[in-house]
Amino acid sequence: MKQRGFSSVLVLVVAVVVIGGGVWWFTQQGTSVVDSTTLEDTSNTEESSVKTKVKVCDLLSLSKVSSIVGVPMSYTPDLTEETKSYEDGDLWYSMCSFMESAGSVESNVGVTVMISEGLSSAAKTEIKKMFEDTKSEDGGVTVTGFGDKAFKVIDTSEFAFTSYYVMVGNMSIMAYSAVGKGKMFGERAELTGVEKKDAETEAILKHILSQLK
Repeated sequence: MKQRGFSSVLVLVVAVVVIGGGVWWFTQQGTSVVDSTTLEDTSNTEESSVKTKVKVCDLLSLSKVSSIVGVPMSYTPDLTEETKSYEDGDLWYSMCSFMESAGSVESNVGVTVMISEGLSSAAKTEIKKMFEDTKSEDGGVTVTGFGDKAFKVIDTSEFAFTSYYVMVGNMSIMAYSAVGKGKMFGERAELTGVEKKDAETEAILKHILSQLK
């Protein structure tokens, strides 16, 4: 029997654990290139083939993500545009996260998409460097059919999920979806497993890329 009626914190535990890795990558980008005083603003000298300063939630609606993953989805509290989309000097960041509307501790679908964009020449170079560094350091496997270049990081540890990274124009996109499996131990929720949803992640990326043109 699925546990329901708990506080939002307990119900969200599984989803938050699933998206935790992506939040770390998002914040690391900010700390790496956040000092805009060292970046020359030459944004008007370079043209991008895609839209700029987009918000992920505008590209991926609730109805669309629900259709792709096969269950009704809601925005994950504190992980949507209101709190995770901003411009900082020569950088643009946007993040949108979703969780299963009727999810429970036992099973909860989670989806997260993040965009990092360089708005000046130096920032664009840094975003691209971070993309390549992540691939090298995390053992990324090249995948085709997504943007200018793409790779995925396949983590085989117990609670892992597959993260996809796509470079398109001067924009780096990270996305993943998974189903968190958990169990209640008294009043404490504990993650017991993660089901990868790579096909859904790829479908989400293809939709987002189609919206950037």
